[in-house]
Amino acid sequence: MIAVYTHQMPDDAVEQLYHLYYQPIVRYLNRIVSDYAAAEDLGQETFIKAMRHWNGLLEPSAVRGWLYRIATNVAYDYLRHQRRTAQSPLTEDIIVDGPGPEYRIDQESIWRALNRLPERYRLPLILHSLAGYSLNDIAVALGCNVSTIKSRVHRARTQFRQYYHA
Repeated sequence: MIAVYTHQMPDDAVEQLYHLYYQPIVRYLNRIVSDYAAAEDLGQETFIKAMRHWNGLLEPSAVRGWLYRIATNVAYDYLRHQRRTAQSPLTEDIIVDGPGPEYRIDQESIWRALNRLPERYRLPLILHSLAGYSLNDIAVALGCNVSTIKSRVHRARTQFRQYYHA
């Protein structure tokens, strides 16, 4: 039987936890949302949710992964909200260095392909390929094995290519 801790978190533990993890959580969130000010707000929200749900933490030694999981969910909620309230769609082409004088990447096609990926594949792909996180860091944040994350990134790349070229 798994014991659930039903005590309140002591104030000094809250402060220690905050000082230890706040900056890494904000950097993690900034990589996901690409907006430092929003990442700071989301970091605050992450710790507020963690304090509210401290009683639900089953294993105190897993607090780091638990915090990153909360941060990931907070970032997802933020990004979903941003996508719903976006003022203009991503329809402009961007020009990047490539094989020809003007190599164009259609942002709309990229977003469409990314959004078709199941969430369990999309987030590891974005965190690994775009944000530069290691497979270990992603595994800890999402509460999975490294081999699971490696497999999901591979499957995400394969599906992304299919959706992008379709």
